[in-house]
Amino acid sequence: MASVSNNVELQNSWAYLLKGDEQGISGLYDTMWHKLYTYAARVLQDKSAASDVIQDLFIKLWEKRAELPTVVNVEGYLFKSLKHAILNYLQSTKIRDKHLDAFYKVYSEMDNLTLESIYQKELLDLIKNSSASLPMRMKEIFQMNRFEHKTVSEIAKELNLSEQTVRNQINLALKKIRPSVMESISLVLILSLQQYIK
Repeated sequence: MASVSNNVELQNSWAYLLKGDEQGISGLYDTMWHKLYTYAARVLQDKSAASDVIQDLFIKLWEKRAELPTVVNVEGYLFKSLKHAILNYLQSTKIRDKHLDAFYKVYSEMDNLTLESIYQKELLDLIKNSSASLPMRMKEIFQMNRFEHKTVSEIAKELNLSEQTVRNQINLALKKIRPSVMESISLVLILSLQQYIK
């Protein structure tokens, strides 16, 4: 019942917001601030930054109230908006470098694991797109290893190459695609790696 009541309050506050009534933004803030803050603080590992991101989020909601859509799941909409706000924050501050450095470290430690078991579909698609620009033989070996899950030994036998050559090609492929992956890194990836980043 509490959940239903909470949803009704959010719906009412959203309706007021769309009408330009300050009661709407106040209601959303009072009802959702703690949940949003807890989430942002966990992701950013910085309480002050989390508070700033949420404050900016509500300011933008108010400023763009005339452009906002009618929403059924207000809480879901706010969390989606928060994820975008966090991503924008990470991409526009030096904190982004901290996460990228952490990603490099984690990525290098997980070379023996398949990408599909670690990353979300979005990251897998990104890496597939990045690997498309690799030299033909390097791309073939990389895709056989990472997407077809063939071992170095299996690839070496199939392509009539030494195992060391296969390893070298895989490592070179990883080095080549990392820059483009880093530039296009998404919030999904950041969230996926939170358990590894201390």
